[in-house]
Amino acid sequence: MEPLWGPSFTSRSGRTYQGRNDLQTLKDMGVTLLRLYDWEPRNFHKRFLDKCVELGIKVLAPVSRYFLIPDQGFPDRRNLIPKLIQSFSNGERNDGTDFHPAIAGIIMGNEPGICHCYGVEQCSEFTKDWVEAERRMRFSSSLPIGHPVDFGKDPGETFPKWNFWETLLDRNHLQHLKNRLFLAPQPQNPASDLFVNFNGTGRGYVPQTFEKFRVPMLFTELGHDRQKPNYEAVVRGQLEGSIAYGAAHPDQLLGICHFQFADKVWKCPQFQCRDSEGSFGTHSHTNTVLVTVDYVPEDFTHVDAPHYNCDNQQLRPDMLVQNPTYTIVKSVYTA
Repeated sequence: MEPLWGPSFTSRSGRTYQGRNDLQTLKDMGVTLLRLYDWEPRNFHKRFLDKCVELGIKVLAPVSRYFLIPDQGFPDRRNLIPKLIQSFSNGERNDGTDFHPAIAGIIMGNEPGICHCYGVEQCSEFTKDWVEAERRMRFSSSLPIGHPVDFGKDPGETFPKWNFWETLLDRNHLQHLKNRLFLAPQPQNPASDLFVNFNGTGRGYVPQTFEKFRVPMLFTELGHDRQKPNYEAVVRGQLEGSIAYGAAHPDQLLGICHFQFADKVWKCPQFQCRDSEGSFGTHSHTNTVLVTVDYVPEDFTHVDAPHYNCDNQQLRPDMLVQNPTYTIVKSVYTA
């Protein structure tokens, strides 16, 4: 994927292609923390992580949802977790002796309440086995760990995801890890809900949640659908309110990740996005292809299907254009 995030990409064929340089664009926006979603431990990620260090960007390294789903990777987690840890390492070929310095924390899965494909039990067991694997492998055991959840409420629940966190933090084998955990909700709510007055309670969601659990929070998704008429005011308020609250209460709010860098290409292939799930990016896609990258089989680290031919595979990065959310995010982040 280096043609997307890097300034250039050199194929194993020896041919060099100009890259779209997304990481530099993020740096120029004032981004200092990058949240990722999917991560293949059979790939080599060190060049990407090294570039993040060069640009002063920290990374929330993800455990993809696949590894937590009971009929997918979860039953084999004790074999898969060491491979994941190695792929987060500082080694040239997933063979390092500790976590890469770009990594600021580990996030596991994404929104189990929406996918209904795993639950708090899998989060709890996976976290326990992860920490045990760190100890066996002699990797540092200080990186914060979070489990991103949606901001929906269970029936009868007053505060989103309190039920999830009560169950997660009540497990005996996670009690001693409480100092490593952070809560990772993903709200689209205005800043007033988060910091001032949630659901008419007279106090914000963040201070009340911290008071109950005494565990810090990090918004792993914060944003608003651009199809909503007030989205610009909501996004600006979220970012400015979070930065101000975090500065005043660093023990409660560790950071934020605005959702997201670009519209989902499979939802919004052109500039005028009409899909509510895709209309959250700071950049929109176009039909202008910047470069056509011709891969050779040696560019790939693995092939899942024995009959699959990796010859003539291409990546065609498109030109991104800034939409109004870009201006808001950059102005707040660089202020």
